[in-house]
Amino acid sequence: MSNEETKGFDGPDEQLDSSGAVSRRPLRRRWLVFSLLAGISLAAGVATFILVLRGFVAAWRAPIPVSDESWCIWVVLVAMVVSGACWALRPSRKMTAGSFLGAAIAIVLTSFLAYPLVGSGVDAFIESGMSIPDFVGQLLTAWGCFAIAVLANIAGRAYGHATLSPSEGHERSVAPKSDDDVVSIVTMSEVLAAMSSRLPLPRDSRREESGESSGRKRMSKYVQRLGAASVGVVTAVAIAVTAPMVINERLDPFVRVTASVSASHDDYPTVEQISAAAAGRDPSKVMDPAWKVSFGDMNVRQILAGVRGAVAITDRGVYGLDSSTGDVMWSFATAGLKDSSDKTVVRSLRGVNIYAEESAFTSPDGTWLAYAFDVTLDGSPGGKWSPEDITRVVVLNTDTGRVALDTQVAGSAPVVQLTDSTTVINRRVYDTASGRELALLDDEKAAIPGPGGHSTVLTRRKEEDLSRSSWVSVDTLSDQYLRAVASDQWAHDDLYDDIDAQVIDGRVINVGGWVVVNDVNKNTIQNADTGATVSLNNEGESTDWRIVGIQASAQAVSTWSVQDYVDGEAENYGHPLELHVFDTRTGKVMTVDPAGTYRTVVDDGSRASGTSYSGAVDTAVFSTRVDDGIHAESYDDLVIRQNDATRQDRGAVRAGDTDRPWVNISLPQFESVGSPVALCPGGVVVSGGSEAGVNEVTGRKAPL
Repeated sequence: MSNEETKGFDGPDEQLDSSGAVSRRPLRRRWLVFSLLAGISLAAGVATFILVLRGFVAAWRAPIPVSDESWCIWVVLVAMVVSGACWALRPSRKMTAGSFLGAAIAIVLTSFLAYPLVGSGVDAFIESGMSIPDFVGQLLTAWGCFAIAVLANIAGRAYGHATLSPSEGHERSVAPKSDDDVVSIVTMSEVLAAMSSRLPLPRDSRREESGESSGRKRMSKYVQRLGAASVGVVTAVAIAVTAPMVINERLDPFVRVTASVSASHDDYPTVEQISAAAAGRDPSKVMDPAWKVSFGDMNVRQILAGVRGAVAITDRGVYGLDSSTGDVMWSFATAGLKDSSDKTVVRSLRGVNIYAEESAFTSPDGTWLAYAFDVTLDGSPGGKWSPEDITRVVVLNTDTGRVALDTQVAGSAPVVQLTDSTTVINRRVYDTASGRELALLDDEKAAIPGPGGHSTVLTRRKEEDLSRSSWVSVDTLSDQYLRAVASDQWAHDDLYDDIDAQVIDGRVINVGGWVVVNDVNKNTIQNADTGATVSLNNEGESTDWRIVGIQASAQAVSTWSVQDYVDGEAENYGHPLELHVFDTRTGKVMTVDPAGTYRTVVDDGSRASGTSYSGAVDTAVFSTRVDDGIHAESYDDLVIRQNDATRQDRGAVRAGDTDRPWVNISLPQFESVGSPVALCPGGVVVSGGSEAGVNEVTGRKAPL
């Protein structure tokens, strides 16, 4: 056959038969379909290999336990991938539509048989409240890509044999083949090799214009086929990238609702404003609630103040409430508040104590909230879960409910600290807003649980035993220090001398960006960011007054001080007792009127909803008697100065008692009692309680 006779058959699209064989357009479409299937098969196979490898490594290195059943699934999947790759590359035989149907049935049956095994492992994660590991989505996606790769390979080969081989009829008519040659299949590799062999390479003998035009047309056709293959590759890659994330989100048992950011937020009223407004009110009268929100059968454990309103911590998750209406603005929970009788199988979330024996706390400015709960997997028959506890730590924005950090760590008591911009979890430090990990804490340092400074992380030496000390040296690390590269950190170190912090019951009293200082003669509180100190008893550095009781919350630090050396008429009655309240937001201390001191004592230290005698509303996270070594048993000789407000508040008294200048008084019970209460933006006092077995959260306007 001459060149003139054969040059029209260099490509499948251009093969014409005198008897009217396949036209150009149908053949071109068939080649495009074949190219698409080839691209999908190749990309899905590569994606399967990558997903299996990544998932296997992630499961091996994950801090969470992996059951024996999960490892069995991985082994089976790896074996199938290897066998599938060998099958795709081996010398193959004719593939038909029946081959495709048989492979599809085998894959479906295998998926059906593996479903209970996979489901039991996933259910264990869901029931515990654990975040669905990345390797779960990768495992399921890898299986789907494996199925796509196999089926696309069979379909392409069957399609190529049925449609593309007959197009070579002219060549077969010139060179007849045996029966065995007729039934031999067109494999992916063979067809792709044939395609590449037909690329229009330049030839010296074809310089004519017609030859160049034909080459451009053929190149255009090959570009179309390459484009079809690229579409297949992109399709498979998109599935491999997005499917694991979508699968994990669908399996996640938590209802994540976020709110839009408000343009502005109301301020908090000061302790002094509340105390002054409450001074002339009848303490027996409680203000009517502005709103109520029912939490059904949920147990409301904590009420915290955020920048928008209250944050309710329950045994089903976290809910953000608007201060003015009580509406739920956002949630991170296993149940929607309007449908608390959901059918999810997640158990009640078991809070983990990360600060003052509570499972949640806020940053000094209230913008961020750290919440921790136990997600340790329970043992299962035939499964061997790790005996080590696993804790899930979530950091949320109190304004919108957006999850900034969501991580799981080994251990039942992780150390968590929040500043206004950073989060510390054990030794790891994160930029809270972006989730970017910063420099690790030095190995010999340990963060102090709870709120740090506004821009300062509080640490101590790891070897110090707080259970055996009455004070601890607190080192401060600035925000700039943690964000700087190692070579430049020295320029941001040592802001000021270390803080000698008070240790009571094995805890440092750190609230709202302040730390209570150990020196009982000074009775001071220190700003974690600037190092400035403020006297807690309004008596300066007088050694006559000693703190004998303390109650602290994010809003205020209340201290009870007793005068040691008494002179004047007071020495005939006892040791004068005063109540001082430090406002963490304003940095000011006020001395509470004796009538307010008396009311607080007779109220047994509890906080009546809607009424505050001392101006401190929030439930105390630290509430304890301080042993100063002198007044350990001096309950009966404590007195307060009597005035008209005290007489009015005391009501009916014994004859002659109204003329006494001093009134005997006892210290309150230093323990957190009653329902959780928090002062929220706009002066709304939000309290949790139970009425007729139904948990409710109530909002009342503070007396202003």
